[in-house]
Amino acid sequence: WPVVLPLGVLEYHGEHMAVGMDTLAVIKTVELIERERDIVILPPFYYGAASYAVAAPEGSGSVQVGGPALSPFAEELFYGLLRVGFRNIHAII
Repeated sequence: WPVVLPLGVLEYHGEHMAVGMDTLAVIKTVELIERERDIVILPPFYYGAASYAVAAPEGSGSVQVGGPALSPFAEELFYGLLRVGFRNIHAII
């Protein structure tokens, strides 16, 4: 079975939308896919590179975690999934 990791960020988009909406949209999309296909859904990962396109992080709720910090984590996560036996691994943004 494919294993799917929903990815997103905690990023402010304006007062009309929840912080974390990027990840919530991916989670819902993956759940819709699960209705039609056999997949394993991993817990979502909310931390990544925020763009600050709408507002600076101060007081907005956007959380930035850069690639140099995430890369070692991602390598360990995917290595762990391979060791468990998963060979069809997808990270969906």
